[in-house]
Amino acid sequence: ALEAGSLGRPPGGLLPGQQSETRCHQCQQRQQSDQGIRIMEHALRSEGFTVHSLGIHNTQDEFVAAAVEHHADALIISSLCGHAELLMEGLRQKCDQAGIGNIHLCLGGQLVISEEPWIVTENRFKQLGVDRVNVPFILPKDAIALLIEDLKIRAESFDKKPIA
Repeated sequence: ALEAGSLGRPPGGLLPGQQSETRCHQCQQRQQSDQGIRIMEHALRSEGFTVHSLGIHNTQDEFVAAAVEHHADALIISSLCGHAELLMEGLRQKCDQAGIGNIHLCLGGQLVISEEPWIVTENRFKQLGVDRVNVPFILPKDAIALLIEDLKIRAESFDKKPIA
């Protein structure tokens, strides 16, 4: 079950080398309420993003379809149940199948139940295709700063590719 919304940089808020706005999707998995996503939506809007909320308990297929519909460049995923591995498994493949395999996946929240070294947790999710794994309790402003930096790096790498 996913909670999702799309967001994008407004015109004039483009990343270096971009010719159109960046669109992202934000979701939360296995939440009992939507308070966490509302906090992130507020923080993202404060940074100039436009947010389109889809509500809670969406499937991966619904989430990927919404990302395709809104031309998302990134998926921001939060899981607070400690079972993020089960919820994330296969998401990158579904993105590939939908033609959005290059989408930036960013994950945060309470990702695991057991205590383990952070590098173990981070590597587990990177093996599942997650590009950015944020530490638990990261402040929204810090997560957004990392997202913006990640998207700038991606924009620069896309600038070097020929346009079809």
